[in-house]
This record gives sequence, C-alpha cells and structure tokens, in this order.
Amino acid sequence: MRHAQDNDPHEFAKADFAFHQTIVAAAGNNTLIRLYDMLQFAYWTYASTILTGYNLPYQARRHYKILDALNTGNPDLIAKTLQDHIEELIDRITTHYSERQAQSEVNSAAKVEEP
Repeated sequence: MRHAQDNDPHEFAKADFAFHQTIVAAAGNNTLIRLYDMLQFAYWTYASTILTGYNLPYQARRHYKILDALNTGNPDLIAKTLQDHIEELIDRITTHYSERQAQSEVNSAAKVEEP
C-alpha cells in the first residue's frame, strides 16, 4: 500500500508482480508456476495499473481482499476471491479495448466522410 500512497506506479507494479508471484509459488503447483511465467503476468499487472488510470490505492485494496480470503483458510472462498480478481481484470481489459476499437471505427468513418 505504501507505493500506492506514494503514487509510484513503477514500484507499485514491481510489488504487485511480487505479490502475485508469491501466491503462485505458495500454491506449490509446478504447472501453475510455468503457466504464470508463460503468460507473462508482469505485463497484465502493468496493464491493470494503466487501465485503472493509475488508481494505485484502488489496485492495492483489490489485493487486500485476496489476503483476507487467504487468512480464512477457506479454499472455496480463496478460489472465489481469486477468480473474481482475475475476472475483474479481464472485464476491464475487454471493455478498454472494445471502447478503443469503437472509437477507432468512429474516427475511420469520419475520415471517409470528409470531402
């Protein structure tokens, strides 16, 4: 949370990546670890930060939900919380790029209509 409060996106992204990497390693699943590395989640961590408009306190709060779930020891709650975390990011990325695509199409159409 310190990097979020300091509004330091670079250090926040590094801490965010380390947070995710720690959780993946703690799962002790070699397939998950390889998949995490293969899918380059460092990029997704950075993209998530950008897509929230660098709202770092919001990003940090999202991770406290995960810590709270982990602290319960309830595997169903942990799984649901992690799933929600991932799906929220996917929704944000999908919406962002859909909006960009729509704007690009509007801009292209406007250029065609120009005399």
